[in-house]
Amino acid sequence: MRSGSGPVVDCADPYGVEVFHEPITDHLVLGEGGPQRVGPNVDHLGVWGPVIGSPIHGGAFHWERLEIGPSRRSDGTIVGAAYTVDVPTALRVDFEAGAVWFVAAIPQFPQMHRVFIPGDEIMVVFAADRMRDMGFDDPAFLQ
Repeated sequence: MRSGSGPVVDCADPYGVEVFHEPITDHLVLGEGGPQRVGPNVDHLGVWGPVIGSPIHGGAFHWERLEIGPSRRSDGTIVGAAYTVDVPTALRVDFEAGAVWFVAAIPQFPQMHRVFIPGDEIMVVFAADRMRDMGFDDPAFLQ
């Protein structure tokens, strides 16, 4: 990915987000034991077509506050107080052709249109309507 206007990802701290000014392939160790390509087929880019190779014009995060705990033993005894943590659950990346969202979500089998957020899988979403269906309602994030 390339940044069209320079890095603007300060807002993900302290989660270790890195921004590269060159294509990500310049930073991967490729080879027999290295990463393999996952994504659109070179011969058929599909919905990725308008954004592959395009500069990134901006982006935004959606944060959710999660309550963790309290920690309990199997007999119900509380051994740790509850606390809250703010986590980024979705990232919008803006291209000239439109936005693409990366969402920490898991489709809920057998009703794959339903999702659990936050999840430990990343869903790629290409339509604001689908993001609304998933429960995102902030107009600024859905632009």
